[in-house]
Amino acid sequence: MKQKGRLLLFVVFMLSIVVGVNALIETKVQAAAEPPAAINQIFPDEALAEEIQTSLGKASTSDTVTQTELNSITTLDASGKSVSSLEGMNYLSNLSYFSFSNNQVSDLSPLTNLTSLTTLALYDNQVSSIAPLANLSNLKLLQLSGNPISDLQPLANLKELTALDVNDASVSDIQPLTGLTKLVALGLSNNQVSDLNALKALHQLISLNIGQNKLTNLNGLQDLTRLTTLFAKENQITNVQPLSGLINLSTLELSTNQITDIQPLAGLTNLQTLYLLNNQISDVTGLASLTNLDWLNINKNKISNIRPLNSLKKLTIIQMSDQFIVNEPISFQNTITIPNRIKNIAEQTIEPETISDNGTYANGEVTWILDNYLPKVSYSFSERDTVGNATGIFSGIVEQPLKQYFKVTFNVEGDEQNETVETGTLLQEPLAPTKKGYTFTGWYDEPAGGTKWNFATDVMPAKDITLYAQFSINSYQATFDVDGMLSTQMVEFQSLLEEPPAPTKQGFTFTGWYDAKTGGTKWDFTTNQMPAKDITLYAQFSENPDTGGKDTDGTDNGKPEDGSDKTTSNGIKMQVVLPATGDRDTRYPAIIGMFLVGFGVLIFRSK
Repeated sequence: MKQKGRLLLFVVFMLSIVVGVNALIETKVQAAAEPPAAINQIFPDEALAEEIQTSLGKASTSDTVTQTELNSITTLDASGKSVSSLEGMNYLSNLSYFSFSNNQVSDLSPLTNLTSLTTLALYDNQVSSIAPLANLSNLKLLQLSGNPISDLQPLANLKELTALDVNDASVSDIQPLTGLTKLVALGLSNNQVSDLNALKALHQLISLNIGQNKLTNLNGLQDLTRLTTLFAKENQITNVQPLSGLINLSTLELSTNQITDIQPLAGLTNLQTLYLLNNQISDVTGLASLTNLDWLNINKNKISNIRPLNSLKKLTIIQMSDQFIVNEPISFQNTITIPNRIKNIAEQTIEPETISDNGTYANGEVTWILDNYLPKVSYSFSERDTVGNATGIFSGIVEQPLKQYFKVTFNVEGDEQNETVETGTLLQEPLAPTKKGYTFTGWYDEPAGGTKWNFATDVMPAKDITLYAQFSINSYQATFDVDGMLSTQMVEFQSLLEEPPAPTKQGFTFTGWYDAKTGGTKWDFTTNQMPAKDITLYAQFSENPDTGGKDTDGTDNGKPEDGSDKTTSNGIKMQVVLPATGDRDTRYPAIIGMFLVGFGVLIFRSK
């Protein structure tokens, strides 16, 4: 009976598995129908189904389509149609062009086997993984911008790519692009890229956009001599030397970087458009040879003389406003006079437009008469100039920083050292002074008390100051040694020690505390002061005269037979009882012990 019951349970269990699997298979078939079937069954996304309907000229998304009909679709544009799923796209096996940009797609799995694709545009979606594209080896143009993509490894084998756009993503590593040597156009703007060396073998590149990344240099681009267009704005680039040999460049965008020297650009004579907005450029001599320039933007730099641009005869647009020139700082005086070095295209001095703090201008000089210290003075300028065929406003501000110096005195108990320090700057902390028996605690604005100076945050005020070294007195340990019995005191430097009670020792007379166990110098507690170190003082005794044999109690030197006196360091006498001598027949306890052990062994064996 039990065997039949077990058999029945087994049969029920197996049937339940079979039913469950069939139900799962049926569910899958209903979720993604195979052609021939209704369009909206093959493509569950309504917006995508409508695009397929339109492409095939069907009346409705409920119309049935065959695989042959789907094979006839070679191009499909579903951009901006609110598509969220690409399910069913795997049946468009002959598709060569597909654009579904500006949608809500996140999963590219249905595209895995569409190897006929040569153009794929999916910018501005929600795609984070491009792994399904790894086998689309015929792709020539791929647009991935505006997706949260960080890993480009799936692109490593797409050797036919000629144009790749991965702007506005989350890419930091571009090493997977190293082998894509057919690339002609590459967009990587607004990412996290800091190293361009992976691009150095892409010799076919004509257009490159690497703006808005984390670049500090352009190393890796020096051999890309076919480049005609380079965008590298909004980085932290300081050196443009790697561009010096890219003589085919016609458009160069380097705005919003940290460039100071543009001389390496002097040989790029094919340049027609050059953007150098918002850098740190003060000298434009390097641009004088770029005679094919049509558009030049040098706004927001530090340029004071535009005369070198006079050779740019083909310019039709020039932008050169909002210069910010900071002169070398000078010492503050009540009367400040500086030369005006702003020169126009004819190398004539441009008169100031406004002057701060009631300054005046005459004979090419700007003068200020100041009653009180100011950290800076300034003047502005603005003039419309014509360069080539272009007219623009050359304008900006010239700032003159003023330094004010005051004296700081470091006083170490009357010994003074002086320094001159600029107002508003940090002081350099001197070496910590030393004083015997004391610890240096810091520099203060008063000889005693006051406020401690913080050299990390406190800045020089607009007045002379004195800082005083302050010290705290040290304490040292005095150890009193009475024949190895120790006691201690902590005593401040140069203070008197507290004399301990005189110790006693049987048969001896205490003679005093000394700085050595024997001999040495006796310590005078009324005059000797604590030195700047730990010390040990030793109790010394002189032996009393011999009493001549045994004392009245029958012991030698007055000591009882059965005891011994010991004197502690505080003079207290302690009697220690010693073992009595002369006991006889001490063998009896041992014999009794041996007997008991033997008796125990016999009893144990008998059991």
